[in-house]
Amino acid sequence: MKKLSSNYLSLSNLKNFLFVSILFITVGFFSSCQKDDALTIDDISIEKEEVTDFQKRLLSELAISMSEEFTNDVKVIKSELAEIENKYYLTTIWENGYRTNTIIGKNNPNGRHFLMGGKISCTSKTCATNGGCVPREDGKSCTPCNLGFGDCTKTVFSESTQHQF
Repeated sequence: MKKLSSNYLSLSNLKNFLFVSILFITVGFFSSCQKDDALTIDDISIEKEEVTDFQKRLLSELAISMSEEFTNDVKVIKSELAEIENKYYLTTIWENGYRTNTIIGKNNPNGRHFLMGGKISCTSKTCATNGGCVPREDGKSCTPCNLGFGDCTKTVFSESTQHQF
């Protein structure tokens, strides 16, 4: 009987161990899924759905201004929030080798951040691997590529939009 009791305890311990292990794996899985729903840097977080909506609009504008390089079916291969020279940008890497930087502003009265789509985005290919060109704070022009090539295209949205988050 002692042997049966000993086996029962080890079987019970095994069940508890499996239950706790599955619980930790499940919690970890759902936690990692929630983190993937937003792009985050420092205190800024943008829902991926918001980013996707903005990028669809951006792609439509690029298909007009850079029709040979962009069609409406060009895909985004990477999106990230980046800090460039102490300012925050949404960086979009396209499958055609181009990079677009859109400045993220802060609406001071309520502290919310927003994509400055009502101003400009800057897109480049030649210096895409070197951070690309970025919108200047005045919202009227882009910085030149560090490589000295005139490869930066400014995109101005046809109507003002500020995507708040």
